[in-house]
Amino acid sequence: MREIQALKDAIQYLTKVRGVTLLDELKLLYAIARAGAAYISDILSLGKYLPSLSYYLPGRKLVRIRTEDGYIFNIRPKTTDLSYATMYFERYELERWFLPNARGIVVDVGANIGGYTVRACRQADQVVSIEPQSGAFEILRANVEANCRSNNVLLVKKAVSDSRGHLKLRIPGSSIFIDSGTAKIEKVLLKTGALERLDKAVFLEEDVEADTLDHILEELQVKRADFIKVDIEGAEVIALQGMRRTLGEARYLMIEIWDENRFILNEIKDLGFRLIDHRKYEDYSNYFLAKAN
Repeated sequence: MREIQALKDAIQYLTKVRGVTLLDELKLLYAIARAGAAYISDILSLGKYLPSLSYYLPGRKLVRIRTEDGYIFNIRPKTTDLSYATMYFERYELERWFLPNARGIVVDVGANIGGYTVRACRQADQVVSIEPQSGAFEILRANVEANCRSNNVLLVKKAVSDSRGHLKLRIPGSSIFIDSGTAKIEKVLLKTGALERLDKAVFLEEDVEADTLDHILEELQVKRADFIKVDIEGAEVIALQGMRRTLGEARYLMIEIWDENRFILNEIKDLGFRLIDHRKYEDYSNYFLAKAN
């Protein structure tokens, strides 16, 4: 029964992604064939790994896809971009929390390649999209240009933290594969004791500019944020200290919180938020909160 459901999920997924050009489509089909060959002996794994089909895309040139909800995304071969473009792992959060409420002024902290940003820009008055990684930021810019009005998205290449300065970012991957969605700042790794474990893995390093969310919005002359989404891989404890003024005026907060950081939920509630819903994953949970009034 589980094998049948996994096969159905895989087939459904494949029917929802299309290449923009014939060459893009052929590259997708090639990736599907390679993924299928790699995991054909375990149909459950096939369903699990299909969202990362961009690992199997040939060459190094960007591939353009059209998602089931009508957005065009540029994705990089040998990355996890495809899963972030299709929102494969966070369909619940997108459909139940984000799309019904992300209006007015939306702030996307940890935008990656723009999965949430481009879906917000067509319904919100303004979107502030913040991403520190150079590679992901350039793809974010291209995806915003492909999907959004020219004047309603402000792009910020910074890491959101508790103070201004520079931080070291560690991105799992190598010259062959990149998992940009799980990049972590070294400050967090040192605090949790994870740096020693990461040193044994393969990763890329990047020095990034850091700033508080309060100061970023002040510099942009954005007076408030109606909806804030935060996904910064364990740095939410640090970032929270620099966004208290912004949170004080926000209506909704959608935040990824790692298990060891769950104590900050009480801090967020102290700012006037109440918990509406949450989704538990392996090492973290996504929370959706709204102002109590």
